[in-house]
This record gives sequence, C-alpha cells and structure tokens, in this order.
Amino acid sequence: RGLIDKYLLRNQDKLRVARVSSADYDGAAVAVPGVRVVDWAAEAAHLAASEAFEYGTEAIERVPGVQTTYVATGKVVWGQAKEAERLSVVEAFASNTVVTRVEMVNALVGDTLARAWGRVLEVNSALTALNLESNSISTGGIEALAAG
Repeated sequence: RGLIDKYLLRNQDKLRVARVSSADYDGAAVAVPGVRVVDWAAEAAHLAASEAFEYGTEAIERVPGVQTTYVATGKVVWGQAKEAERLSVVEAFASNTVVTRVEMVNALVGDTLARAWGRVLEVNSALTALNLESNSISTGGIEALAAG
C-alpha cells in the first residue's frame, strides 16, 4: 500500500499538468483508476456544519461515534485537490465545533492555507491541536498563524 501511494504521489504532478493543460477541461474531477474522487465542496459543507465528514477520517475516534480528528497527512486525494478546494476545507473549520485536532503534515500547505488557518484559529475555540509540520510556509504564513 505504501509503495502504491508513493508512485501515485510521484505521478501527481503529471496528472495535474494533464488535467490543467487539457483543452477541453471544464473543471470537473478527473477520474484516475484506483484513486477515489472526493467532492470537496460537500466535505467543506459537512465540516462547517460540524457533521460527519468523509475524507479526513482517522481510524481512532477519541469519542465513540464522533469524529474529533481530521487527518490529511499522506492522503493521495488531498494532494490531487486544487488549491481552492483545499482552501474551502480549511475555511470550513472556522465554524466546526466538534473537531479538536487537525493533522496536515507534509500536506501542501503554503502561505495561503497558513493565512486561512490563522483566520480559523481566531474564531474556533474547539480546535486545540493543529499539526502543519513539513509544509512550505514562509515567515508571513507563520506570522498569520501566530496571530490566530
């Protein structure tokens, strides 16, 4: 499984280039054999409403029946999401009252998402742990996080 994920991640840029450079691309999700397509708008809506989410599930629930941890670490589909889709998911945490921990280690988080996390942290008091280790966040992104 790990080897398959490694090769899928390696081809991620090739898929993204093919998707974007296609003359007939209409913005719809591109089906890739063996890779699940995620409806990121629905995922963001579920997160914003503090409802059960599909994608960022963690095997261990701290509260039985309640999803309190959102994990995007090592997920192939997270890497295939567009920046705007990842941004909508991050922004959805602003109104979430159930998730207390988010893991986005090496999850393509740059300054834009770091600034969004800063805004989320200003208004979300339920979120107690945010792991953004091994991402490409500059000083400006770190300052925005610290301000949140």
